[in-house]
Amino acid sequence: MLDNAPRGSICIEDIEIGMSRSLRKVITDHDIELFAEVSTDHNPVHLDDDYARDTIFCLLYTSDAADE
Repeated sequence: MLDNAPRGSICIEDIEIGMSRSLRKVITDHDIELFAEVSTDHNPVHLDDDYARDTIFCLLYTSDAADE
């Protein structure tokens, strides 16, 4: 489920030099699959662990791959 709840929303007129905001997201295999669908980029280096291992990338950069 997507969580799009506003957190400390601020109007553009209230933005000042020095202000900052951050966002943290754990990228999952599901996120990569969804991105492949919307971008139409189905390159196996992004989607197939076995294929990626035989490239200069060595592995997929997802939360699942980080656990290996």
